[in-house]
Amino acid sequence: MSNSKELEVGYQAYADDDYELAFKTLSAHEKRGSPEVLYYLGMMYMVGDPVERDTEKAEQLLLRSSQGGFHQATYVLGHEYRNDDYIKGKQHLALEFFQRAADGGDPHGLEEMGWYYLDGSPGVERDHKKALKYFRRAGKETGAAAYPLALMYLKGMGTEQDFFQSYSWAMVALEFRDRRVSNILDQLQGELSRTEKNEATNLSVERFKRILVAMGNRPP
Repeated sequence: MSNSKELEVGYQAYADDDYELAFKTLSAHEKRGSPEVLYYLGMMYMVGDPVERDTEKAEQLLLRSSQGGFHQATYVLGHEYRNDDYIKGKQHLALEFFQRAADGGDPHGLEEMGWYYLDGSPGVERDHKKALKYFRRAGKETGAAAYPLALMYLKGMGTEQDFFQSYSWAMVALEFRDRRVSNILDQLQGELSRTEKNEATNLSVERFKRILVAMGNRPP
């Protein structure tokens, strides 16, 4: 079997939750592995499936993957640093890695930076316009940005108040089973005509489909 076909088997096995086969296949390519190979191996060492958990090795693999331009690894490192769970004592690095991931176009990194600017935090001054910009970019590829977008359009945060856009993004969030939008939809009652709601719903369907396509093109 050629290297490329072997890697395809490993990637598909990971997507299918067959971690035994994924690890067996991809670990043979660790030394000369692509950033994507290093990412998958790092994730398996991080969660301890199917190998014994080794967070130090996981971090090393994910750092190599990140340095190779695989921005999903950069986001995962930011997430792990912030949570201070598997990797201890590096919370101060979280923002740096989320920003790197966002700069690389990772949708989850973009979403995280949106929250940083929406809420404000040490090292990030609250800026609703920047938050909206990050959420809009993230909203092209992840449903996780739908709720904050619905909220910001509802409240007019960083933009003009727009009930149509708020309703449309709320419906996207609802498709992703984000129950936080229930309150937003309650507040929008009576703000839009039936025709406007239908148009906003049609737009939400288009957005939802585009996000699904984008998600399908990303590694799991």
